[in-house]
Amino acid sequence: MGLSYDSGESEGMTTALSANLTAASAVLVELEGASDRLLADLGTGELSGQGYSAVGALFTWIIAPCITGAKAELDAIQGELDTYVVADEKVSRFGVLQEEGLKVQIVATRNQRDATERLIEFNISTGDIFAAAPGLSGALQLKNAQLELVLAQLEKDLRDLEDRLGALRAFASATQGLFRDGVTQLEAAIGDTVALLEQLGRAEGGARAGGDGVAARTKVLAFLGRLGASKDWATATPGELSSLLNNLSPSQMRTMLVAHPGLLQRFWDHPPAPEKAAAWWKKLDATQRKEWAKAVPRLVGNLDGFPPRVRSDANRECLKVDLADAKKRLAYAKADPEIGSPYDEVRRRALNRLDEAQKLADTLSRIDIAYGKGPTGEPPRELYVYQPGERTKVAISTGLLETAEHISVVVPGMGTTANDIGQYGNAAKDLRQQQSKASGVPRDKIAVLSWLDYDPPGGMDGLGVIQDDLAKAGAERLGNTLRGLTAVKDWPANAAGLSVVAHSYGTNVAALALSRKDVSAGHVVLLGSAGVSTSVPSAAALHVPGGEVYAAQGVNDGWAVVGQNISGRTDPTSPGFGAHPFSAEDTSLDGVALEGITKHGPFGNGPKNPDAYSYFDNLTSAQYATAMATMGRGQEVPTGGTPQDRSTVPSTQPRPSPSPSPTPTPTPSESRR
Repeated sequence: MGLSYDSGESEGMTTALSANLTAASAVLVELEGASDRLLADLGTGELSGQGYSAVGALFTWIIAPCITGAKAELDAIQGELDTYVVADEKVSRFGVLQEEGLKVQIVATRNQRDATERLIEFNISTGDIFAAAPGLSGALQLKNAQLELVLAQLEKDLRDLEDRLGALRAFASATQGLFRDGVTQLEAAIGDTVALLEQLGRAEGGARAGGDGVAARTKVLAFLGRLGASKDWATATPGELSSLLNNLSPSQMRTMLVAHPGLLQRFWDHPPAPEKAAAWWKKLDATQRKEWAKAVPRLVGNLDGFPPRVRSDANRECLKVDLADAKKRLAYAKADPEIGSPYDEVRRRALNRLDEAQKLADTLSRIDIAYGKGPTGEPPRELYVYQPGERTKVAISTGLLETAEHISVVVPGMGTTANDIGQYGNAAKDLRQQQSKASGVPRDKIAVLSWLDYDPPGGMDGLGVIQDDLAKAGAERLGNTLRGLTAVKDWPANAAGLSVVAHSYGTNVAALALSRKDVSAGHVVLLGSAGVSTSVPSAAALHVPGGEVYAAQGVNDGWAVVGQNISGRTDPTSPGFGAHPFSAEDTSLDGVALEGITKHGPFGNGPKNPDAYSYFDNLTSAQYATAMATMGRGQEVPTGGTPQDRSTVPSTQPRPSPSPSPTPTPTPSESRR
């Protein structure tokens, strides 16, 4: 493979290591404070006899050496980091370097230079022969002058390539072995900590005599033991994650997240129970809350049960950092000299890096634009979920969740990605406006959460649509979101202020979520469903008040029925399901003329099809009926739109074939189910 260097990755590593050292120093400060208090306790006479001897021995033989050794180790690692930074400054200007690619380019450039020199020499010797022919001799001299310029450029290119290779090798030599001894010594320190914990266990009776002070110190030491434990925190249970919140300080949690890279993802995917997280947060004072948000913003910003504004502010700070870093990486990728390499493999790798950097920068920019001015904008927005990665997840509210009396969670369908957050934000703005109009409730009391926080099937993932695996995973995440909002708002189960609005494949996610234990809502609207899992036998299986499950499917929505047929799932507009079906065709509600949907969607209107409408477009029958249902007026929406009703209405759109071969590739919006 050879040596490689990426200035962006190097900067990220030094930043992370510096933060880790800061966090470790904070842990040492806590441990030193605990030790000082231990000495004070020993001096007061609160401990005596066997307890005094045991605790005194712990301090003398284990705690004090651990602190001294840890300080020395931190100083050593800081020294190595300083050495690394000095070496990095000499090579970072080159951006991305690959030893194998540089060697190939050097050989090729050197060969080209040598060939040019030979050609110049040949022309010179030939010129001597034809010296008697002035015209030919002059042409050769002109050609040689041009070749001399080419040769000079090749020499310059060769020196640059050799400088790059030399800088890469010098960097590798200067940094070789850094941090390795530190890791070994850290393992030794961990062994000492384990011995300390064992000693604490043997002296448990004596330690208890010291009361809460000794218990607090024991917890600090236990934390150090957990850092070195062999436990795979990437498989931690929600209960274990909840224990981490209860037992660690903000700086300790930050260190844990750095030491165990999979831990943050575990918090995101299988978090503590939202009710427990909400109760834990409420017990913190204002200072503690600020400390947590500052120390671990990516954790605080994505835990269900934490206040929306706290989450949004934390996520916003992370987005700003990530977007700046993504733009920097994109600039590095664009300037990578390997993009112009004459060697296909070298050029291909550089172009792949450029493509990845461009996609990430585009996605984060879209999220940033959708967030706008945030809580102070019009409409106000909150970044409720922000989890960047290979499949970035995001949720942005239109309206402030914390002050809203009515919250609607919009669950999208197949093919949706974080890049679509802007469209969903615009649809949320329109729905919020119609909800206010339909109910008379001021818009500042209404919030619509565009919830792009699960992995739906891709645009042409037929197998993903047929199976329920992705829907079940999404249902767990949606269930946590609904439980978290209920806990934060102190709402009861089946709260009238909480609604779920789902489209196509998202309707299965919503149904599975609302059939889970402890998950409920006041209203649910299922639009253009690709089918509800047969594990949800009827609307009565959903934890929603009777009569508050609504469903609609347009006559011209050919993709919904395809999803139902190929998956064998239930059409929620069918009488047997027991929902309140309503028409998605041209109609009038509250005296307002409304458009019927003409495509599966979720969005219809656009430059290429200005006369098309789908479920989330403004002033469609589906959208306005949804507004009424989510604001408590659903029973006023006329029933209709069952499969039998739709069979009597002629479709103006050709029904898509379930076989992909004769069917034109759908647009991204048409393929979102």
